[in-house]
Amino acid sequence: MLLKNEQKYTTLLQKNRFYPFVINNVSMKKNPTDKIFYYFFKFFLIFFCFFFLCAELLLILNSLHLGTNRIYLMENTDNKVIEEKNEPENSEVKDSGEVVEPSNETPEKAAETPAEEMDKAKFDEVFASLQKVKDDNGLIEVEVLAKIRGGLRVSYQEMPMFLPAAHFALKRGDNEEAMEKAVGQKFNVALLELQEDETKRKTVVVTRRAALEQEFWSGIEEGQTVKGKVSSIADFGVFLDLGGFEGLIHISQLSHTHISNPKEFTKIGEEMEAKIIKIEKDKKKISLSHKEFTPSPWAGIAEKYAAGSKVKGIVRRFVSFGTFVELEPGIDGLLRSQELSWTKRVNSAQEILTKNQEIEVVVISVDEEHQKVSLSLRQAQEDPWATMAEKYPTNTALKGKVNNVVDQGVVVTVDDTIDGFIPKSRFANVPRGVKLPFKPGEELDVLVEEINAEKHSMILKPATDNLFADMEFEVPEGAEDNRDSGDRRRDQRRDNRDRGTRIDKAFQAQKGGSSFSIADLLPDNLKSNLSK
Repeated sequence: MLLKNEQKYTTLLQKNRFYPFVINNVSMKKNPTDKIFYYFFKFFLIFFCFFFLCAELLLILNSLHLGTNRIYLMENTDNKVIEEKNEPENSEVKDSGEVVEPSNETPEKAAETPAEEMDKAKFDEVFASLQKVKDDNGLIEVEVLAKIRGGLRVSYQEMPMFLPAAHFALKRGDNEEAMEKAVGQKFNVALLELQEDETKRKTVVVTRRAALEQEFWSGIEEGQTVKGKVSSIADFGVFLDLGGFEGLIHISQLSHTHISNPKEFTKIGEEMEAKIIKIEKDKKKISLSHKEFTPSPWAGIAEKYAAGSKVKGIVRRFVSFGTFVELEPGIDGLLRSQELSWTKRVNSAQEILTKNQEIEVVVISVDEEHQKVSLSLRQAQEDPWATMAEKYPTNTALKGKVNNVVDQGVVVTVDDTIDGFIPKSRFANVPRGVKLPFKPGEELDVLVEEINAEKHSMILKPATDNLFADMEFEVPEGAEDNRDSGDRRRDQRRDNRDRGTRIDKAFQAQKGGSSFSIADLLPDNLKSNLSK
């Protein structure tokens, strides 16, 4: 009977899905799923009880944890509370062995003025005056009362204020020792925050960093000499620490001589003297120069390198318009491309010179004020144009090589030393707008047409008149539009003359048969122009 009742009860529970509450060996043996679910529920129940007990234990320990202090960490920019943490109240031991209890005063208490310290009327008066100072971006002088957690407790007209540690100095870092020494001192600060909550409690937060910034920027000017230690070195220059702000000495301002690597000139931590050459307060940038504190090699350079004198130098670097030649350390002269050769058209100095090559040049001019020296390589050699006309009379036959082909003609090198020019007009049967079909290095027979010694020019012409007589040129579309304005004006004048001739013939024909013609209606000046 009892077994039947248990089976009925088990069947009833199974229909209603009350598996967790069925403790019946028979059902678990018949259905293995019931056994798995039973042990799973048992494990879950034990885990839940353990988690609940742990949570209760933590709450109890937290309620019994006494002597904690709320530390407010303030941002460096807007100084709002961004984090608070609990630190155990620990004692500090001085070097003398005296045990000192740290202050439990918080920044809020430091900035709050107790009612018993000053009366409400005076408090409101000082607070109102501070609001006006803040609106005018003014400064006030405060006295440091004590060092507290997170900053300093300062006072202004008996009103306590809070100075965050992040706003104590221009340089951010470990300022604990400097803050301890500041107790009892007075300095200027700017007002950072003036707050009043719903309980009419007023707090004041100040910043010394803003005041130091104002004093720093108002105390420097362009042309001023400053000293600082090298804080960092970059490829483009050296940074000096000027007391919270950095100034840049560009690599070109380090010395009068050329410096390729600033790290070879100075090192981090070395003290340097510099001159302020530019100040950008809005960008907080300071440009410095150290050249003024090194001896200038340009002093008396005009007497040392007089114009017309021959000197030796070393080729240092190439540019698109020539090359720079070092006459001595710190003195570089410019040798332009047109001063490289008397007879050759040199496009780049690298065609005839190499780096670190020693050459002899002539000084053309010296500008000591702007530190410029102009040099010439060809003037250090004899001018061949003085006897060029005698050496190459008109119609002298020469063999040359094509150097360069341009729209106006072709440059031909003769005798491997002289560049002559053949104008495009000297080639017959070449349509307008078509480039001459020569290639650099191609040999060409030429004749001397004209030599101008003053302009250092040799004009050549092809030895064969009909050089391109059998050649067919492909004229590009619109090539006729490439003619210069002189050609167009000449064509227009020719058309006008032809039109005038036709009108004049018509006028003469009408003269014999009639006393009146259309030409008689034209004014005399127009008829005169048409007849030209």
